[in-house]
Amino acid sequence: MAINSVNNQTKFLEWKEITNEIISAIGDNNSLTTDVKNTLVNAINEVDAHNDDNLAVITDILADIGDITNLTTTVTTNIVQAINGLQGEVTTNAGNISTNATDIGTNSDDIGVIGDLNTTATNLTDAVNEVDSKINPSGSNPYYENFDNGRFSLDSGVTASAWNKGSIFNVHNSSAFASGDKFINDNSDNGGSNGNMGGDALALLAKLVSNGRSEQRYGYEFFISKLTAGGGTGNVINFNSTNYYPQTNTGDMYLGAIGESITWSGYVKNNDVSFDILLGDTNPNITTYIDGALQGSPYELANATGWVHFRQKLLLTQEFKSIFPLISATTGNSSVTQIALSTLYRADVPDIQLGVVK
Repeated sequence: MAINSVNNQTKFLEWKEITNEIISAIGDNNSLTTDVKNTLVNAINEVDAHNDDNLAVITDILADIGDITNLTTTVTTNIVQAINGLQGEVTTNAGNISTNATDIGTNSDDIGVIGDLNTTATNLTDAVNEVDSKINPSGSNPYYENFDNGRFSLDSGVTASAWNKGSIFNVHNSSAFASGDKFINDNSDNGGSNGNMGGDALALLAKLVSNGRSEQRYGYEFFISKLTAGGGTGNVINFNSTNYYPQTNTGDMYLGAIGESITWSGYVKNNDVSFDILLGDTNPNITTYIDGALQGSPYELANATGWVHFRQKLLLTQEFKSIFPLISATTGNSSVTQIALSTLYRADVPDIQLGVVK
């Protein structure tokens, strides 16, 4: 209802009617539901204070609820519908939840108590990594070696495309490794079309034939490695009044548990016509076989002997052996030892090979 305005010409009765209109429009203060009723201003201020308090509470509630657009449930329109959707999924998957709970209990039993770990690490991932770092401290372990490392190539098929030294052999006493001849699949020396092999490869093939190999034309390709002696004089072995110096080491890689035996075998040839190569050592924990025959002492390999099959067994008194297998040369002559079909395995028989020869 619009209230009429007054001016200097307004009559008394009009003033009365206008005043009654104002009273009627304002209403009875006693009918206010606020705590304060004496004036409208105070009542409105009370309502405003309540509104401020409610706004703060609503803000806290919204913060606790979070942003509804971040719901990952199927229904994201409101919280109630999202919860109802989850309830439906829980009901549907009740059987699976029961099964999973059983599986979780079984897996917990299989895993065991984390607190019982003897490692420094306190979770399974870090514990496994800790054990791995102790087993494989140098980052190069024959257990992880490419399974064709005996071919001195990283290829896994018949073809050996590039020479690779692998990690079983590392240089020692300033020696050096390089690629030698390669056995060629379908080689031209035996009627094939893939080219002729070098003299060292042909001599090795003749040795393999004498050891029972029947196929000379086809087969997995492999490289021969050439080990050139350096001028270092560490770890001297004196045999027959001659000082020999080891030319390879293992890089201190893990070989096995204390008390186990580890065996290396392969074919070796001395290319130096003036100096012998020493295979083996006087160490009682090292046993040397040449062409299958047990040697009572280290074996001096002359150039005239040609290729021999060299097998060396080591009884481990620690988890690694710095110098193994023992292939030694006299110093300063740059003699060359040819190595082929290298393999490393546990015990004295190749039941668990660490480097496989095809």
